[in-house]
Amino acid sequence: MLGLNRLNSADRLAALFVAAAATYLIRTVRSRNTCTRKRLPPELVTMTTYAHGGVCDVVSNTYKRKTLPAELSMNVPILTCESAANGGVCDVYLVGTTHFCPESCRRVRDVIRFLKPQVVFMELCPKRIGLLTPDKNNGKITEFQVAYEEAMEYGAKIILGDRPYEITCKRIRVMAFLWDIIRCFLGTFPTDEDALKTMGEKNDQMDKMFPTLMETLLHERDRYMSTNLLEVASKHNSVVIVVGEAHLQGIQKNWKQHVDMKELLHVPRFGGFVGEVLLSFIFHCLYY
Repeated sequence: MLGLNRLNSADRLAALFVAAAATYLIRTVRSRNTCTRKRLPPELVTMTTYAHGGVCDVVSNTYKRKTLPAELSMNVPILTCESAANGGVCDVYLVGTTHFCPESCRRVRDVIRFLKPQVVFMELCPKRIGLLTPDKNNGKITEFQVAYEEAMEYGAKIILGDRPYEITCKRIRVMAFLWDIIRCFLGTFPTDEDALKTMGEKNDQMDKMFPTLMETLLHERDRYMSTNLLEVASKHNSVVIVVGEAHLQGIQKNWKQHVDMKELLHVPRFGGFVGEVLLSFIFHCLYY
């Protein structure tokens, strides 16, 4: 609280407003997602996050490698690894997206429809499964829902491979970047579509401005998803991963690198509730 005591009256009032708004929004988000937290719909029961022990069966059909046409391959990096599946190799196609952007939705649809990968891997965890339902997004269509619908169309496996939401919330070092978050919501954090389109190109700048925020919300999740993705890929021949553009660089950087998953899943003793409130506020601004 020492940092807040040094603020002038206007900034202190703004900070208190953010805290009050965040408390209201977390209650709203919780009420919206109550049904999905209790029980997943039948068609989504097979979804899992690999860090908690789930393992998919190897797909039995013969893998035939496809080459994306030029209009689809632009800005779609490809990773490879050895695989226990037929053919002994897996191709992983990274599709970076901007949330609620029609162009991103079209690209996700076209890439999945062309490749028909065995697995569609998404930057979601089960507690954010509401993003696959238009009603949970005020009728807006997300690139995640497009990916889900395309995968379900031909029977692909769907993996929600992001770190569990509640763990990310509880790992927030609240006092270390409370002022960073206040500054973000006072006008320096990009929330409109044009700004979000360039976030992937501004990671270095954001790291300098909000180092603790970026470590928890971006870099740790990059390492987590890259490790989960490699585990999935090692048992299949083809995977399409749908993530926000800001995650592309980190997932590629951590591909096949040693990552301490226990450390990334460790829950600190303090700061859980406040962290959940603040992170829910951030997600609400980005996705709702």
